[in-house]
Amino acid sequence: MKNKITILLIIALTTFISTTSFSQIQLAKGFKCVLGTNHANESYFTDGTFNFKLYPWGHDGISGNDLVTFLEKNYNQKIKFIQTKDGLWWGTGKVNDQYLYIIIADGSNQLTLSSTVANTQFSVYSTWMLEQIRKNITAGKDIYFTDFNGKECFGMK
Repeated sequence: MKNKITILLIIALTTFISTTSFSQIQLAKGFKCVLGTNHANESYFTDGTFNFKLYPWGHDGISGNDLVTFLEKNYNQKIKFIQTKDGLWWGTGKVNDQYLYIIIADGSNQLTLSSTVANTQFSVYSTWMLEQIRKNITAGKDIYFTDFNGKECFGMK
């Protein structure tokens, strides 16, 4: 009986550690980090066609409806944001030859998918990104991108 309890405890602990250590949104193989040159918010992941980027606006003191208004003005009203039933804001459109799919989560984190092409893969990635964000929010986990090996992309060259 003692060995059975020990084994169950080890399994529970292993499960807890594995689920808490992988709380990020892990991208597929082939996505590489490109570090920004001016400030940390310029860093992003790319596979050469599609780009994933996190803008943590909360550090700038912008959040909620103020962030939505700011972004709509920033994108020259080419992207309108809609609030979902679960409190996320999302917007999509084309700005400066880039197709954008933007989700604002936690009131201040802007997660963006961008590309010069809007094909089926763009649609697959945008749906996947939304599902991952919702999954992390439901599980109470942080929302940020990592490469396939769990490495973040934040910093400068």
